[in-house]
Amino acid sequence: IGIGAQMLGIAQGAMDATMPYLFERKQFGTAIGEFQGMQHQYAQAAVDIAAARLLVYNAARRKEAGMTFVKEAAMAKLYASQVAER
Repeated sequence: IGIGAQMLGIAQGAMDATMPYLFERKQFGTAIGEFQGMQHQYAQAAVDIAAARLLVYNAARRKEAGMTFVKEAAMAKLYASQVAER
């Protein structure tokens, strides 16, 4: 669960650092964040981060409740690390 949470933090930090830049950087007189192709990319990144967060939270919830959590923790670790790598 800890590794999943760390990877989630990396992904969220990258997103937080990137979003302002998308609207500062101009191309053809328009902020690159206004382009539809870029909007699709950052929307997908936001969905991926939200899904990773839910996987991590679910694994932590199961552990705290005394339920089995090994599978859920492995899923959270895998997915969150894949999201952070993108």
